[in-house]
Amino acid sequence: MMVTAPGSGEAIDVVYTWVDGNGATGRRAGPLSWFFRGDAQPARFRDNGELRYSLRSLELFAPWVRKVHLVTNGQVPAWLNVDHPKLRLVCHRKIFASARHLPSFNSHAIEAQLHRIPGLAEHFLYFNDDLFLGREVAVSDFLTLGGGQRIYLETWQMPHSRWRGTVADRALAHTQRLLKKRFNLRLPLQAVAHVPQLYRRSLIAKVEVLWPHAFRRTAARKFRGARDVALRVLYFHWMLHEAGEKHEAVLLDDKANTSYVFVGMAPDSKLFHPRLADVAAFRPKFFCINDELGDAGAPEARQAVAEMTAFLDRYFPQPSSFERQ
Repeated sequence: MMVTAPGSGEAIDVVYTWVDGNGATGRRAGPLSWFFRGDAQPARFRDNGELRYSLRSLELFAPWVRKVHLVTNGQVPAWLNVDHPKLRLVCHRKIFASARHLPSFNSHAIEAQLHRIPGLAEHFLYFNDDLFLGREVAVSDFLTLGGGQRIYLETWQMPHSRWRGTVADRALAHTQRLLKKRFNLRLPLQAVAHVPQLYRRSLIAKVEVLWPHAFRRTAARKFRGARDVALRVLYFHWMLHEAGEKHEAVLLDDKANTSYVFVGMAPDSKLFHPRLADVAAFRPKFFCINDELGDAGAPEARQAVAEMTAFLDRYFPQPSSFERQ
């Protein structure tokens, strides 16, 4: 039976990308620490157990989702109920056009292949595993009555120097310049909010046709590079400027604490604890707990992860059906 989102007539899937840099129980890929270099910092590969709680939030607050596609390099969390009827495991080799580009540790490259997932619905919500639903969400949070989308942006603007900043910053700058060349835009552009965002697979394919060389270069890089395409930036700003009258740009101010809270998980509890308290107090529609531990010492990192886990256990105390019983 086709499951459709209430009031939309559309089947909506969810896609997660996930990796455990220390190796996962099950189909082991082995530790990645030997491969860390350049932009491949440990925080980008470290698994702090967030996926378990993100799935709890999804089942609790968006039960209308049709399927959940978990994209990995072959690893599977030991706690995951792989026989769940709504769950599909997707290996990178199923979505990359060329096996020469694998293994890939480039999130930009992986995200630019998601529309190739076999059996994926036309509309899908993309989650990183550090994203959570804090209260009930409806299809109307993502689709408008007029057939457009709600596109969530930050109140701050993206870095736009191709020569300064991190590799990720320069990839944002490069992507903005692709948009500027097509639409004669004034830079910088608003950042795309770190919340679940709705994509259409046919439109990603259309964007790929518009910038084929940029997509191919990105897919070929095993680690993030300064000339990568950041799909979320290219896709959503293309939508807004190609058919802006159809879509609604929604600015999310994470300081307002009503719909969105961004939490930086850092060794400094003076910064970390107040943001967790904001989530508990305001129960925002969306929240993110971003790993900002960097090269923090092991005791400090373990303490921060333990505090995060205790918080999420209180917020989502009931196991979901995606967990082994």
